[in-house]
Amino acid sequence: MFFRKKKSLVFLLFFVSAGTGMIGCNGRAPLPREDMAQVSDGETGEEGAQISAGTGEEGEQISDTGEEDRAQVSDGKAGAKTGQGTASGDLDPEGDARADGERRSQPDLTVWLGSDLYSMDPAQAIHELEKTLVLHVYEPLLIQDQEGRLLPGQAQSYEVSDDGLIYTFHLRDGLKWSDGSPLTASDFVYAWKRLADYSTASPYARDLLGKVAGYPEAAENGGRGLGVSAKDRQTFVVTLAERCPGFLQSCAHPALCPVKESSVEAPLTPIKNTARSSAQNGMGGDGKETAVDEDRAAAGEDDIEVAAADWSFSMDTLAGNGPLMLDSWVEGEYIRFVKAPDYHDQTKVSLHSITFLLTEDEEAVREQLFAGKVQLMLCDAADADLLEDRKRTENSKSPKSFRYDIDDKNGKDRGASGPIQIKKAQAPKAGTYYLLFNQRLEPFQDSRVRTALSMVLDRERIADTVMNGDALPAYSLIGPGISDAGGAGERSFYQTALDSYALGPSLSKEQEKKGSERQAGRIPADGSDGAGGTEGTSDTEEQTWETARTLLAQAGYPDGEGLPVIELLTNDSGSHIDLGQYLQHTWGRLGLQLKIRKITWQYFAPSRHSGDFMIARASWLMDTDDPLPFLEQFTTGHPLNDSLYSDPQVDAAIKAAETAADRQTYYQSLHWAEQLILADGAAIPIAHYQDTWVQIEDLDDIYHMPDGTWRFMYASLPSRIDR
Repeated sequence: MFFRKKKSLVFLLFFVSAGTGMIGCNGRAPLPREDMAQVSDGETGEEGAQISAGTGEEGEQISDTGEEDRAQVSDGKAGAKTGQGTASGDLDPEGDARADGERRSQPDLTVWLGSDLYSMDPAQAIHELEKTLVLHVYEPLLIQDQEGRLLPGQAQSYEVSDDGLIYTFHLRDGLKWSDGSPLTASDFVYAWKRLADYSTASPYARDLLGKVAGYPEAAENGGRGLGVSAKDRQTFVVTLAERCPGFLQSCAHPALCPVKESSVEAPLTPIKNTARSSAQNGMGGDGKETAVDEDRAAAGEDDIEVAAADWSFSMDTLAGNGPLMLDSWVEGEYIRFVKAPDYHDQTKVSLHSITFLLTEDEEAVREQLFAGKVQLMLCDAADADLLEDRKRTENSKSPKSFRYDIDDKNGKDRGASGPIQIKKAQAPKAGTYYLLFNQRLEPFQDSRVRTALSMVLDRERIADTVMNGDALPAYSLIGPGISDAGGAGERSFYQTALDSYALGPSLSKEQEKKGSERQAGRIPADGSDGAGGTEGTSDTEEQTWETARTLLAQAGYPDGEGLPVIELLTNDSGSHIDLGQYLQHTWGRLGLQLKIRKITWQYFAPSRHSGDFMIARASWLMDTDDPLPFLEQFTTGHPLNDSLYSDPQVDAAIKAAETAADRQTYYQSLHWAEQLILADGAAIPIAHYQDTWVQIEDLDDIYHMPDGTWRFMYASLPSRIDR
């Protein structure tokens, strides 16, 4: 846990807890409500509660027989029922059907996901690697399958009161900590109260617990008075102050995992804090800043003085309740976990062990990948292509023999020889790179100027070239991986936006067409015509430019005349400068002169928060399956509304979502809010993030989630054959 000077703690919590990409049940004061239009994808659903025709209310039964009041999420049977079907409780639906000879039951894996590991305390884990480890060592009340559907975790069932305010979770029989001691509902009470306590300084507290009854007082009083209780050893009760349609999703967040009081309270020796270098640079585990990092930078990273010797890394104090347990840790080198013998569902855990390399020497990791000693590593898209090609060439010239030497569950060596094959893979993340206008200043108070600057951007070229294939073009604020009203596994929020109101139709639609042609090989990715020339400008594209010039003229800036020199605020890492140069060229065609103001991360976030910018880059990485935390930043007076954007209709749409009684109304309201924000040019979405990695070809049953975390506990390595 990291401690700050007392004078800065409240400031940190104000910024961090105000919005970190989590669930939108943060208890903000309601905003003025006005009438609004409705956007719907026509589906309803509620995780953990059956949606009766036309209701969508929480607290109804999940069984379609009408005989149960309790929302059952029993293992391998009826899971969380959505509007389109039932989510299976089996996280590896094919596993039981596979013959032993077709699957590795207990592989030893070694992976590299970066080196940003500073804590495995669920309340303090902020980077994607840290949260991945937490979700292997601990387990919350509910978990997610590979589609994001909610499944039983420590709770085998739950029920919701008719008014939607009381959630009663029934824990499984015989739950244990990894040290063999019993786990009870009181452990959840302790963990949630600890998370609420200001002194814990968790960036997740307000967003996850803000609508739990008594939260404001509990935060000031060591967690006392928070609306959580243990009715008995197996019954955990949560009382909300008001309805929260996204509450169940929050129950799968790693910060709400239980922690053992005796572990946390064990005496530890303070040590000098030399970690958090990545946070100080404003970078997450994937090289992109997290919302938490931005707020820490705004609060002043040099206020961090010392860290306690972290109980979450100690073999003497760490006790988890998840599928794996800590085996060994060498700082800066690796951390290793083995299968936990007392985990309630260990038959589904295929791993014998997993080692996460923590080295910063990526070249060494690559060599281990080629040698078969590492099965997966994160990298950028360009590196992945080079690695894949290099390995293919090596195999064609001199295929090296490799043999898995892991015994299966019957004690038989099922290894087989053959050359190592690696492959590139990519998966989108629920994160967006965008630009903000300072609406304290002219000319950005005029939506016509903002819209003109947005509509001429070739987002596909930005994603493919400027960002080197490590992103997807963004035509909306909410990207892939976030559910819509139908629930996880069904039509996404992103898909509804693309079909209904995403940026277009002008240039973005033309780029969509070009993207299809490029995939078919008819247009090179560099935009050339394939014969050394430049791709011609289409009629639609020219119409887009003409529309943009017309908008500027209507705003009083014909051909850019009268516009001041515009300054882009950005920090000096990643592809930010490359994007700035692209904007200089593109907006220059409208008569706009753009200067790039490059500063270090230490000063970037505070400058943006204080309004010391004209246009600034920004990004948001979402931690839970909920659009609200991102969209609510565009409401009047929100602490993360750096641009000071204000629109009464957006305020009304967000308030309607916050007070919604059912999922359908909730998501309709959020779609309407996003549509208004895009139509008004309040921000310019540029790209959606994605992760790229290379892996051993035979590695299977691993899950990359939209929040950037991974699930390796169900991994398999089928028997190899000679190639």
